[in-house]
Amino acid sequence: MKKVKIMSCALAAGFMMFTALTPNAHAEKNNNVNVQINKTNNTLQTQKEERNRLQKEIKELKKTTKDLETKIKENQAKLDATKKNITDTQRIINEKVEKIAQLEEQIQKREYIIKQRLVAMQDQPRVNIVTQVLVNSKSIVDLMERINSLSLIFESDTTILEAQERDQKQVETEKEAILQKQAELRAYEKELTNTQTELVDDKQKKREALDEMSEKLNKIVMEMSSTQSQLRQLEREAAALQDAYEEEEQTSSNTSGSGTTTPEKPPVIAPPVSNSNVVNYAMKFLGKPYVFGAAGPNAFDCSGFISYVFKKSRTDVSGYLRQATMVSNPQPGDLVFFKNTYKPGPSHMGIYIGNGKMIHASSSQGITISSVRSSYYNSSRWIGYGRF
Repeated sequence: MKKVKIMSCALAAGFMMFTALTPNAHAEKNNNVNVQINKTNNTLQTQKEERNRLQKEIKELKKTTKDLETKIKENQAKLDATKKNITDTQRIINEKVEKIAQLEEQIQKREYIIKQRLVAMQDQPRVNIVTQVLVNSKSIVDLMERINSLSLIFESDTTILEAQERDQKQVETEKEAILQKQAELRAYEKELTNTQTELVDDKQKKREALDEMSEKLNKIVMEMSSTQSQLRQLEREAAALQDAYEEEEQTSSNTSGSGTTTPEKPPVIAPPVSNSNVVNYAMKFLGKPYVFGAAGPNAFDCSGFISYVFKKSRTDVSGYLRQATMVSNPQPGDLVFFKNTYKPGPSHMGIYIGNGKMIHASSSQGITISSVRSSYYNSSRWIGYGRF
């Protein structure tokens, strides 16, 4: 019996010590979670900056690649036109070569005729052709006609040969000019081909770089998703710590000065006429469960509850704080803002219902009524009252 009493005393002392340490332990754990939230937020911010940088570089690279594709098309058009010019020039060269061959053939035939005429003259008796003309002439008139005819023959042969040689030289000159043009076109073709190869290679490198950046972007987006999940988990953990501590404070407040351990049901405060519709509507959801990210009608988190009751577009506590006008004389239906609860900065809110009470979404109790100035919602977490 004595041992039982000693053990009971020890347990009671231990319980008292644990109870005494609970606020400190809660503060330490809450601080640790806030530190992790800060680190995770910093990581997320770094990841966002990296994502934005990659998105900007990808956009610039896509523009550069598009410009390269335009240059490739323009250069290909020049290359095709140059190849056509080379083909046309080769056709003209072939025509000139054929014409030169025809002229050479004509010259050779003419030279052959002249040569045959000279041979025939040489095979005749050794009489000077001029002597024959003089001897065989019947009169002075006949002599002059014979000499004139002989002159015309030699002059005609000479003129024809000179004309043919002149035509041949002209065709050869034109051929050389065209060959020069062809050489220039082939050099230009080579230059365009090299440029096209460089452009295509550059485009390929840009595409490879684009694929690499896209892969990095996908990776950083996945990392951001993981970090955001970690952040949400930490925020839920911090919210649970907040509400657990708040629940302990509520229970302690309800049981102080009483021998019973059964907590009283939070009283429903009858609001004044002003904003009574908002408060009455909010009261209808008492007891609805807390679900992180939910905005009604069957479950809520703190900002989701405000969004649903006031029919406001969904945002976070900071967003509603920016929308509200801060007031010093709160009326039922106004807003109550808190900071540094489960994360740094504005992080919790509720609806003021009068008599120092608020209705809000607690992660441990769901939609419930609490004091706006409990030991948990102290001055270090207090922001103030606001009004839409």
